[in-house]
Amino acid sequence: MISIQPQNVTDTKVTVTSTATLMYTLMDTASSTKNARQYYSDRFANALIINPEDGDIRYLVKGTPTASVGILISSGSKEYIPGVELDEIKLIRVGSSDVAVTVVPYRSEPGESPANVAYDVTLEASSITIGDVQIQGLGGASTNGTDALTPADTWVQVPTSAPASDYVLVVSKENSAGTIRWSFENGGTPSATNGNKLTGDDASFNLQASQVVYFASSTDGDDMNWTTKIL
Repeated sequence: MISIQPQNVTDTKVTVTSTATLMYTLMDTASSTKNARQYYSDRFANALIINPEDGDIRYLVKGTPTASVGILISSGSKEYIPGVELDEIKLIRVGSSDVAVTVVPYRSEPGESPANVAYDVTLEASSITIGDVQIQGLGGASTNGTDALTPADTWVQVPTSAPASDYVLVVSKENSAGTIRWSFENGGTPSATNGNKLTGDDASFNLQASQVVYFASSTDGDDMNWTTKIL
C-alpha cells in the first residue's frame, strides 16, 4: 500500500446521500479544488479506504448501488479496497440520513489484498493519520519564482532559496528550446549519462527542509518556472 498526498484534506471527508454518486464527484463537492479525478489518476491511485462514520452505506464498482443492493459497509467500520478503478465507484446511504464518510485513495501493490492490510484512520483538520503514518495537508506558505538555465549544460539550483521546512516543489517549462535534465546533485556536466531527462512539461517533488533540485538545459537561456508549498 503506497500513500498518496491528498490534494486537499477536505476532499477526503465526503457526504453520502440517497442518490448513488461517483466517489470523485463526492470529493469535488466536499472540496474547493474540484479536480479529484485528474489529481488521483495522475498519481495512479487504484485502491481506497472507506470509513462511514455515522451510518451504513453501500457501494458498487461499474454499477449503481441502491439502499438494498451493493456491498454493505457498516457505520464505524473501515474497508480497504485494492486494485479497482476509482473513477467507477458509486456510493449511496442505506438509512434515511446522509452519512459522513472518510475516503482515502491509495496505490496498491501487486498481490496486495485486504487480508494483509491493517490500519486505523483518523481525520483531523489539517492531516490524515493512517496507522502510524500521518499525511500532512498543504497548509503552509507558498512562493513562486523562475530560474534561467544559463549557461547551457550547467546545473542551476531550483528553488533559488530552499524553504527551511518540508515542502512540495512544482516546476514547469516556460521556454525550452533545448533538452532539460534534472538531478538531486549538481556534480559533473549534464548529459545523456548524467541527469534525468524531463520528459513532460512539469514535475513535482516532495522535499525535506533545505533540499533542492538541480536543472540544466542543452540550450542557453531556457527557463523553469517553480512554486513551493510548505507542508
